[in-house]
Amino acid sequence: MIANREGGDRVLLAAVMAALLAAASWPGAARGEDPPALSATRATDRAEEARRLREQGEEYATQDRHAEAIRAYQAAVAADPSLGPEIAPSLGAQLLWADRTADALPVLEAAVARNPGDLEARKLLALAYRRTDRLDRAERLSRRNLVEDPGDTEERNGLAIALQWQGRERDSIVEFERVLAAKPDDPEALLGLSRSRLEMDLPEDAERYATRAAAVDPKSAEAAEQLKKVRRRLARYIEGEVRATRDTDRLSLLDLSLGVHGRAARGLDLGATARELFFRQGGPEKDGNIDGEDSVDGTAGAMSFAYRTGPILALRGSTGVARYDVAGFRPWTASAGATFFPGDLWSIALDWERAPWDTILSLQNHVTVDTVSASFTRAIPWKTKINASASLLFHRNENGAGQPRGNRGQRYGIGLDRRLYMHGDVTRLTGLVRLGYLGFRDDLDVGIYDPVRQTTQEVGLDGRWAFRPRWEAFGTAMAGAQQEKGQGGSPTYSLEAGVDREVGAAGRITLGAFVADSSAAGREGGYRRYGGYLRLRLPF
Repeated sequence: MIANREGGDRVLLAAVMAALLAAASWPGAARGEDPPALSATRATDRAEEARRLREQGEEYATQDRHAEAIRAYQAAVAADPSLGPEIAPSLGAQLLWADRTADALPVLEAAVARNPGDLEARKLLALAYRRTDRLDRAERLSRRNLVEDPGDTEERNGLAIALQWQGRERDSIVEFERVLAAKPDDPEALLGLSRSRLEMDLPEDAERYATRAAAVDPKSAEAAEQLKKVRRRLARYIEGEVRATRDTDRLSLLDLSLGVHGRAARGLDLGATARELFFRQGGPEKDGNIDGEDSVDGTAGAMSFAYRTGPILALRGSTGVARYDVAGFRPWTASAGATFFPGDLWSIALDWERAPWDTILSLQNHVTVDTVSASFTRAIPWKTKINASASLLFHRNENGAGQPRGNRGQRYGIGLDRRLYMHGDVTRLTGLVRLGYLGFRDDLDVGIYDPVRQTTQEVGLDGRWAFRPRWEAFGTAMAGAQQEKGQGGSPTYSLEAGVDREVGAAGRITLGAFVADSSAAGREGGYRRYGGYLRLRLPF
């Protein structure tokens, strides 16, 4: 009797272990989720029990009771593992709807591998690929699905979203417009077109689509939020800023600015800004200025514009004047630039700018800087961006110490941005790499930094975090090394951090602080600049 009982126990244990091993092969087992209790018929009719559990799972699925449906499907497979291939697409779908995409992905991949002709399973897999940022796979699979079912507007929206998330706005617009040709009031296509147009800085077009989406579905939070973003971009606003800095040369600068900005016409932004500047320098460092000058006040004003009516070209420019109460300095300022967008993933920018340098000695010497630059940016879908730039710098001065009154330099840079994390539209973390070169023909003593040759290498992080409704924190941290000809090399670092708070429909208040430190011997043992700013933007 004992032997028989032991033999019976071994059979029962083997059956239980087989069921447990089958259940463990499905997502959810590793997290300790228990399948629903099996009825007493299990020992005599496992197939019937598995069929009942499967039907139970299908009933839960029709009621959107996803967690219960998942447990029922898993229990059905545990009771009869041969049902696994049949149940896999349904289980994968329920895992997707329960926001367990990481668990759904291997289930759906296995289902498609077993039955490549299962169109519905392939559509679910394309969705899982989009949700897990496998955008190239999602695109390929959606295109394959649309060959078999070209009228599926939901799948075409999915293809458009995969293209949009890769930064391929123009390609996504084509697909969204195909959806609208079949369904003129499709809210997902309308929102997608609005987002693409806003990303291309075409807010009038974006507003038209967002307004239609909100009219189609007045209760849609997504449509309301998108319309809010577009109208914030189109709003006229007043912006004021208080910025204070201090450096190791004991030079302090208080910069007060007040500007008015707005959309004057379709594609045209105009702005006007007035500034008051207060320079103060103390200690023995002021003796380096002409006649030991320790204070300068300045007033400046400028008009600016930006123009873009299509996806190919964006123009910008500004002009202004300034007046400083030292040495009769009355410089004019200006800038002009254009950015070409031959494709969604790359752009070319050309810019010129003229401005004075911001030290007391440079103002006494009437130093102005003309910068002509060209840059090339290439995005690699969908997380990496590479930028290369080259600039010519022309320094002019009116020094009375017999030094050359002109100096020419070059600046080159290469940057790489790699997105490391993203959640929603705001929260993100990006890795940064920067390489730079700066060199001038002469190293003059006119109050401006013009090394004969300097190279820099930096790495860092840039991030933004929506930690509460209407509140965002941001920060950029860099660290690296700097080498200057004839002076050796040394480490460098910089840090900027702050918070943003939305005010009203389109207002914003920003509080930030920064510090940058270089201990290069070429700057007499190190140069540190630190400060902070308060910025307030109010619509009107």
